Formats: sequence, C-alpha cells, structure tokens
Amino acid sequence: MTDLLIGLLVVVAAGSCFVIMKPRRRRDTPVEPEMALPSAPATGRALQEQTLLAAFRSDEYAVPADASKEDQRVLQRALQLLADHVGAYEAVLWQPFEEDDGHLLAVAWSRGAEPPALPESDRLLVELSADGQRATFNPTGPLQLLSTGVRAGDHRGAVSVHYRETPTMDRTTATEWLRRHAREIAALHEVVRTRATLAQRTNKLRAMIRTATTLQGSRDPMALEQLLGRDACVVTGAAWAIVVRWYPDLQKGVPTLIGHGAPEFGTGFVARQGSLVGEVCRTGNPKVLSDARILVSSREPVFTDVPLPSGTRSLVIVPLRRSEKEQPLGALVLGHPERNALSQNDARGAIDLGTIAAGALETAWAVQDETKRALTDQLTGLPNRRAFEAEFQRMISETDRYGGSSALVIADVDHFKSVNDTYGHEVGDTVLQSVGSALSAARRATDHVMRLGGEELALLLPQTDQQGAMEVAERCRRALESMVVRTPAGDVRVTASFGVAMYVARSNAGDRLYERADKALYAAKRGGRNRVELSPAEGAWSA
Repeated sequence: MTDLLIGLLVVVAAGSCFVIMKPRRRRDTPVEPEMALPSAPATGRALQEQTLLAAFRSDEYAVPADASKEDQRVLQRALQLLADHVGAYEAVLWQPFEEDDGHLLAVAWSRGAEPPALPESDRLLVELSADGQRATFNPTGPLQLLSTGVRAGDHRGAVSVHYRETPTMDRTTATEWLRRHAREIAALHEVVRTRATLAQRTNKLRAMIRTATTLQGSRDPMALEQLLGRDACVVTGAAWAIVVRWYPDLQKGVPTLIGHGAPEFGTGFVARQGSLVGEVCRTGNPKVLSDARILVSSREPVFTDVPLPSGTRSLVIVPLRRSEKEQPLGALVLGHPERNALSQNDARGAIDLGTIAAGALETAWAVQDETKRALTDQLTGLPNRRAFEAEFQRMISETDRYGGSSALVIADVDHFKSVNDTYGHEVGDTVLQSVGSALSAARRATDHVMRLGGEELALLLPQTDQQGAMEVAERCRRALESMVVRTPAGDVRVTASFGVAMYVARSNAGDRLYERADKALYAAKRGGRNRVELSPAEGAWSA
C-alpha cells in the first residue's frame, strides 16, 4: 500500500516537473494559434513582446484542460485504495476552508460526484482529529467512522474512512494503517495543488505580460477594453468583466465594455455617486465582496439604481489609474456566479492589471474624444458635415451590398434669417439646438440626423423605401411645426422645408443623390415652405 501511494505521488510530481522542464519544441512544430509568431522578422516592440512571451510559452507551462479532473481522479484512486485496504466503504480528505472560518471541507473523496454528507456528530469527530492531530472514532457501537489528523502545509487537516458494515480489520490495526498513509495522501494533494497553483500563476503572469506589451502598441479603445476585460478574467478567475470610464466633470461613469457572460444590468445603466462603482471611481478605494449576497439585504446598488443581478455571488470593483496618487480614469468590475470565487488576492491582481492598462486607455480615450469632437457640431451636438460625408458613403455602399433602397432628406429652417434679425443670434442658436433635438426625437432608431451648416440639416435613412422616407420626413415636419422654443426674448415658432431623394441599390446614382435632394428642397421652398417634396426617381435595379 505504501509503495503504491508513493508511486502515485512520484507520477504526479514527475508530471509537474515535466510541465516546467520539458524541452522546447522543434521549430517546425506548430504552436498554439493565439501564440503563433509572425513569419516576418520582428523588430522593436514586437520583438520585445515575443521575447517576453517566449519565456512563458503555453506549450511548456499550460496544464491540459482536463488536468484538474485527472488530478482529482488520482486522489480518488489513492483514497479508494486506502478504503479497500482497511475494509471501509469510503475515504475522504479534509482541508480547512479559510472563507468559512477555517472549518474543514471535503476536497477529495473516493466515491461519487459529490462529497459525503455527514451528520453533525461525525463532522465533530473529524474536526477533533484535525485539531488534536490524533485518531478519533465513533465511541459506541460497531466502527462507523475512523479519522486521523494530518498537516496540510501550515494548516490542520484530516483523512477519514467510513464503514457501512462491521469491518474485518480490528480498530487498532485500521488506525495504524490510516495514520501511516494519511500523510502520504495529504502530500499527494499538496503536489496536485502546487501544480494547479503553478499553472494558474503562470497563466496570470503571461496575461500580465501580454497586456503590458500589447496595450502600449494600440490606440484603439475598443481593442484595449476587450484585452483588459479578457486578461482580467484570466488573472482573477472572474467569469465576466465590465470596463467603466469615469467623467469627473459629470461625476458619472459609463460602461465602455460589457464582457461576454456579464449579467443583465438593464439598458443605459451608469455609475454615479452613491453606487458601488461610482464610489470606486470617485475615491479609488477598491471593493471586494467575496460573498456579494450582502448587497441583496443592504440594497446597495452596484450601478446607479441597479441592484446586484441575480446569479452573481462574488464581486470585485477596482479603480483604473496609473498610480495611487492620481484620480481614477474609471473602474474594472469583475464578477463570478460562485460565492468566494473572488478574493483580496484577485483584487490585487486586477489593480495591477488596471495600473498597466490605465496609461494606454487614457491616451486612447483622449484620441477618441478628439476624433468625436472633429466629427461633431459644437452648437447642436449633432454629427457635422464631415461625419455626414463618411456616413453618406457608408449608406450607399451598404445599400449596394445588401440591396433595397435608402433615402436622403435635407431640411432647411424657413425664414431663419428673420429669427436672427428679430431675436438675435443667441436665440437663433437656441432655435437650431431645438430643431436638432426635435428631428432626433422624430427619427427612427436606425436613422441619422446631422447638421450640414447654417440652418440646413440632413437625415440619412438606410434600408428605407419611398413610403417610409416620406413618412419620416412628414413626421419631422409636423414635429417642427408644433414646436415652441422658449427663450428669454419670448416664445419662437419655426417651420422647415424638406427635400427627399431615393437611392436604389446598384443604380450608380449615389453621386447625384445630394443634388436631387437639394433640388427637391428648393421645390418645397418655392411651393410655399413648411412642406415635403420628393425628387423624381433616378436609376433602376441593375444586374
């Protein structure tokens, strides 16, 4: 029995060493797809990244996907051998569970998919054997339970055997056998746990290195956020991740990435002062809830007016910032459906990852803001002429690709010069802002409202037929006709004229669409204003 247990221990230990020390593959052996190196010679940052990642190649360090199951089977076989030798029905290895006040938890057992359910009296005997590092057994009747204490690193533990029939081996002999082999089973478990820990730490380190090297070479905020969310789940073991950007002037945090598997928080959720995420963004103090069920009773919102979603049992929220002396740029929210799945250790790893990512995210977000400003009309907040031109070309290309038809609507505020002359330019600006808001409210979700310049605005209506385009334009006309703009100079009413032009897929008439809509607009002006005119059809379906 001893020789067999020692043999199992040596096999597992040798497997651990093999994972660390096996030689590199030959160059002609394929590597994992995610780690495949480019065929062209790498220079600069790319070479630095490859060099760092080469030190932690997945084919040298990774444990197979079913390694934990195989490790559990090794322990299960060792425990079953022990149970068979002493004539018991089942053998169980117990280890302390720190998150449950150090009470013992069954970490391996010889039978079934679930650990044995013991009555309180038997659990007490197991606890006593671990506390006193001695053997305990049921004091009355035939032998039903025999347990002996073992050391689990610096912690107490126990191995117990359980009987359903009267054993043929006397209790003294069974106790001697149990004591002799319990230490070896505990050592076997330590080797298995060490191998898992080594693989986990290696994966975390690889994720840190990949994040540090990749982040510095990208200015795409979406790619950076996805990388941060993915690697945060690797580093912490979280099931999902959400990246939040904090706007100090608005005192509001907005999710920029909602990772795969994240629970449903609702639409348009944000983080303000008073919510957990908002407070982390404001103060920089992380929140670690290994048992997040407390949020259910306290009703403390995760996001503003958004409670803890059902199915989330562990929650970690850490700040995104370059150093502890700086204000957070946002927060990283991590969750898991199991209680105690995320800990203070995981939070520290997430904080480190957030520190690595913060600089790159700050730059990418700043570039994104500048790009958005360059494409936004500063008065109305609508996309400007430059943005219109890009979106116009996209609409034409998509219509050609997918078929159907699209429409361009140009609107011009009637007698706008008289508004400026009568009330002043500040009131005129207010009127334009109100016109932009009214058109945005009247459009469909797929439509785009843009300011072309002056009092002229445009609507792009993708995948829209003629009837739909005329209905949208008429709805917008009525919205402006009924609108009253409240200003310090008094109430102002305005109307607008609309020109509509249709584009049919593959008609090669996209370059004339704007001209046709503009002519229809001026036809509406000549027809008395405050009306919608449709441009005559041009182009046809082509093969």
